Amino acid sequence: MSYLLHPPLLDESGLVSAIQWLAEGFGKRSGILVNLVVPTNMPRFSQDIETAIFRILQESLLNAHRHSGTAKVDIEIRAETHTVLLTVRDYGCGISEKQLASLRHSENSMSVGFGGMRERARELGGTLLIRPESKGGTIISLEIPIGGNIYATASPRPLTKTAEAANSH
Repeated sequence: MSYLLHPPLLDESGLVSAIQWLAEGFGKRSGILVNLVVPTNMPRFSQDIETAIFRILQESLLNAHRHSGTAKVDIEIRAETHTVLLTVRDYGCGISEKQLASLRHSENSMSVGFGGMRERARELGGTLLIRPESKGGTIISLEIPIGGNIYATASPRPLTKTAEAANSH
């Protein structure tokens, strides 16, 4: 369990490797197609930031699997001059405004997950937004300040994994 919560790969190889590992494993276990886009030379961030991003992505994928009924999830992470951004989009049943309000004021298990995600972002001075997508599905957006003048300049490299492809390796 602790390996899934904070895999050694996160410390040893960094956020990109840990996210690739998480996305591949999620696709294999869930049967959900995962489209992952990350820069080829994502800089390293503090352990707190990398752990928060990893855990928020983990919870986002879990929620997509449990609640959305989606067949596909898009994950994009990028570093800008002063922030790191994570976007997770599913193509499932979506989330209504009523459900969003319930998440903010309820103690149900889904709101605890979203509450934990928001708290992780807030502890690092970041923001987490959850919104319905107009064409169906839900988008979770995370923005965390990284300070300094960090910028990932390489073009994104799409890494598409399916449960079938993951099983063939």
